[in-house]
Formats: sequence, C-alpha cells, structure tokens
Amino acid sequence: MTALYPWLAPSWALLGQRIQARNLPHGLLFTGPEGLGKQHLAEYLAQALVCQQRDAAHQPCQRCQDCLWFGAQTHPDINHIQTAEDKTQISVEQIRGLMHFISLKGSRSNTRVALIHVADQLNSAAANALLKTLEEPPPGAHLLLISAHPARLPATLRSRCQLIKVGLPPTPLALSWLHAQNAALHSAVLESALVLAHGAPLKALQLAQQHQDHDKTWSEEIAQLLRLTNNEQSPMELARHWQSKAPGDVIQRLYLLTADIIRHKLMLTPAYLAQAERAGSLQSLANRLDLDKTFYFQDQLLEGQRASSTALNVHMLFEDLLIRFNACRTS
Repeated sequence: MTALYPWLAPSWALLGQRIQARNLPHGLLFTGPEGLGKQHLAEYLAQALVCQQRDAAHQPCQRCQDCLWFGAQTHPDINHIQTAEDKTQISVEQIRGLMHFISLKGSRSNTRVALIHVADQLNSAAANALLKTLEEPPPGAHLLLISAHPARLPATLRSRCQLIKVGLPPTPLALSWLHAQNAALHSAVLESALVLAHGAPLKALQLAQQHQDHDKTWSEEIAQLLRLTNNEQSPMELARHWQSKAPGDVIQRLYLLTADIIRHKLMLTPAYLAQAERAGSLQSLANRLDLDKTFYFQDQLLEGQRASSTALNVHMLFEDLLIRFNACRTS
C-alpha cells in the first residue's frame, strides 16, 4: 500500500493515539468529499490493525507477512464489503456474511477488520443487520464504514460510529503534492484542476492527467468551438455532435480550456501557451472571447458541474452550455 497522503497526517495522529491507548472504537465512519483519500485512510488503519511490527507512530511496517498479505488483498482477517458489479445496493446477505466473519477468532490474532466501502449503499435490511453488530461487537472486531454521503445512512447507524472527517488540505500542500506526483504537468494545469476538483487533490490529479492524455479530444473540441464562434456551426448542431459525450467530462474540459484562455489573455504562462497551441488553435479562440465574459462563463461551469450527473436531456444541456460559451465573444 502507498504511503499515507500528507494531508491525512492529522487524522492519523488521532487514530494512532487511540491505538496506543487501546481505546479505538469498534465502529468508525470515514467521511469527506470525493478525492480526499478517506478510503485510503480506512485501509491504512485496517493494515495497521493487523500489522505485527507497527512503528512508533503505529503505522504499518509494509514488510511483515501481514502487510504483504494485506497488499495482495489476501489477508484472512480483513473483509471488504462493497456493492456487487451487477447491483446498486449492499445486501443483507453480504452483512450476514460479515457478521459470521467477525464472530470467528482471527487467524493471526484476535483482530478482525471489515471495511464497508460506499456504506451509504446499504439497503435498509442490511443497515439494520449491521446496527445489531455495532451495538454488540465481538472482542477484537473493527467495522470501518466509508461514505461521502453519511446523511444517507440511518441516524441510528451513524450514532454507533465515531466520525472520522477527512477535510480539504491547504492549497499549498495540495499543489506541492500534485507537483510531486507528476512533475511533467504544468503548474497552471494543476491549479485549474484543483479548483475544478473543489480542492480535492486526488480528483485534481485525475483531471490534470486527463488534460494531458487527451490531446486529440482537446484538439477536436477547440476546432469545433472555433467554428462555433465563427458562425460556421450552430450551438444546436454542435450539441447534437456532442450528444454521446459524458456531460461531466465535457464540463471538466471546458473549465480547463477556459482557464487556459484566461491565462492566455492575461499573458501569465507563455511557456504553457506554446504547448496548448500545439493541442489546438487556442490563441485564435482566445482572441475571439471577452475576458470578463469568459470569467463569468467559468463560474457557470462550476455551478453546472454539480448538476451534470443528473442531466435528463444531454442535448439540451450541451446546447445551453454552447449558447453561453458563444455569448462570451467580443462585441
């Protein structure tokens, strides 16, 4: 398993103190926005609980047999519960299997750990069954629930768990980590991706890498937007052409594209602009857009990003976005 992400250090310090004091709660609920590593933190704790050679900070050694088994996902005292590929909920049968697992004595010690991924996908029967286990857990059993939407869990279930909230890291720390992960990515791309990810470093890294890896997509879409702003193609026609695209992905690319355009117009990153121009006719597109209007459009994209996953009519969504983009042209 990879090392603990640096912004998780405060959360780990508290968990380490509880391990040292031997008063770690049997039920823990790890929460926080997507892209912050709450699953990573829960899995790190699970590994530490079965590791026989933890360091002074109670972190797993990464070398012992237990750590090697954990890394290979074959540790006999760790159980992962998640929604089956063909299902949308965690079933009561899965929780009954978990209850049987934690009722047994551990293979390596008395410790048994169950990780419940996306715990808000528990159906009502499964949640009720899990509640009984949380109320009277067997000795040595630890139930680690992970959810970005804890409000979807029954209040009775939440009340039986100690909440571990993973918060947003300071921007300088997030950017420093992003640079360390991929030094080839320009800082301008990383900064834009971090804004689009609402400060979540893991999501930002994914977005920045998509920006780097999809040169052909970027080039095609910039060329299409050039035709749009030149009145060679209507918003309706281009929306129809984009209809098979995922709305969230299009909004992400448009946000990063408008960030590039804004930087170009402010002449902030000349080294990056040369790279961007090779991916498409960014300079020509930037010359056709008004700076203040582009700033406003970028704010609208952030608002639209939250609703993109529930869009019922993709064609209408794209047509609206393209009309708004076209309205950014200089008078």
